[in-house]
Amino acid sequence: MFGGGILFLIGAIVFVPIVVIDVLRHVRTMTWPTTSATITESRLENTKRFAGRRGQRTYYKTHVRYTYVVNGTTYTGDRITVSGSKGSPDRDVARKTIRPYPAGRTVTAYYDPSGASYALLKPGLDHGSVFIIMLAAIFLVFGIGLTLTGRIMLKRMEPAGGRRSA
Repeated sequence: MFGGGILFLIGAIVFVPIVVIDVLRHVRTMTWPTTSATITESRLENTKRFAGRRGQRTYYKTHVRYTYVVNGTTYTGDRITVSGSKGSPDRDVARKTIRPYPAGRTVTAYYDPSGASYALLKPGLDHGSVFIIMLAAIFLVFGIGLTLTGRIMLKRMEPAGGRRSA
């Protein structure tokens, strides 16, 4: 148990800083300047992906493109969230992702103030970020829990009045 706890803690030590950097990157987008954008393309692309023993499965990739203007320059974007436009093996989930963005609709785009060519439509945390945060928390909790449990068990195994012999 003690060794497993240490492995989880090492995983957390490596994983948590990566998660913090990712979360900060997502949160910063909520303060970015905004501009109007026009959706120029909104569609699903059916692709085949290898799924292990099940063979190939259909995957529905989302494609959303939009144009926006910042300081007189027109840009084209394709990101919905910081993580980009993704997709799903579930057609309904993929459709739900692009439903708010039909071609021709005017929406709000959030653009990076340090480089207006980078923009997105949904700032902040997305489902992938929340999943990664939860995974990092699990590593941390299991690491601490298993390490403490292992230390308690080792102390109980010590003979009274001294240390355990090697």
